[in-house]
Amino acid sequence: MKTIHNIKIAIGVLFIGALAVSCVPESETMGGAGQTLVKLYPSGFKLIAFDAKSTSQSAELFAIRRDVNNEEALNSTTTVELTLDQAVLDAYNTENETSFVTLPTSLGTTNPAVTGGKMTITFAPGEFAKSVVITCPNTNGFDFSKSYAFGFKVTSVTGTGVLTKSGDNVVAQVLVKNAFDGKYKMKGFIMRPGDTGGLEGYFKDFAHSLNTSGAKSVKMSPNQLWANGGGVGGIGTWEITVNDAGTPPWPITVTDPVAVNWLMDPTYPNRYDPATKTFYFKVNWGATIPYIRGCTDTLVYDGPTK
Repeated sequence: MKTIHNIKIAIGVLFIGALAVSCVPESETMGGAGQTLVKLYPSGFKLIAFDAKSTSQSAELFAIRRDVNNEEALNSTTTVELTLDQAVLDAYNTENETSFVTLPTSLGTTNPAVTGGKMTITFAPGEFAKSVVITCPNTNGFDFSKSYAFGFKVTSVTGTGVLTKSGDNVVAQVLVKNAFDGKYKMKGFIMRPGDTGGLEGYFKDFAHSLNTSGAKSVKMSPNQLWANGGGVGGIGTWEITVNDAGTPPWPITVTDPVAVNWLMDPTYPNRYDPATKTFYFKVNWGATIPYIRGCTDTLVYDGPTK
């Protein structure tokens, strides 16, 4: 009888708990009832790459969103103030060993405009997302020796909404695609001694993109693949830098920030041929020496990236 009594008490407690939850109004949510959350999208970092041309180009720099939880909140007004903050760029530069400087207004302007170092964005009733757009009238004027970006920080939210704790600032890099940027087809040979599962071997027609990372540098995406098309572990994003000071074909440097014992083969003619828009390189890496991983790659230009 005592056991049955305890079961009845437990059922009663569960019923009361369920009743309490059901009493929360539909317009509210548990743990944050009634809140409208305002956030940058993305927060942290974003890269915007323009083509090199004299005609005007525009793109979304970043967006601001408000997550409303009921119709009343959606039909209200929210005003967000952002500051173009050099301290945001300085902090990012220090942490990431970059050297970003603010893009001058002669090269690009934002909409909404920055006035007195401030930008104001107002959500009218019914709006839940707003874009900040960058327009560059002539990207041929960019100085490739400089790295341009915007550092914005949300300084106030008024009306309906509170700022999320996930991040109140964004660094948006703005660059111009260099001459090496584009889609490529890769062929070559990758080494993995002792493999019997198709990782080692010859390959061809793998699709990769080389994305501008500097005046004469591009980063490869996706990373190097095995012969069977699977992703190689233990490596980072490969960056290729072209030294075009002399007579073509031009020597190149390929770097990896993650791979152990990384080495470009000094006996191989690592190079870029501008006449055929083709990269050639041979690299090795691995936990022990002699190297237990390596590949010989040829990347042939296959058109511009979108």
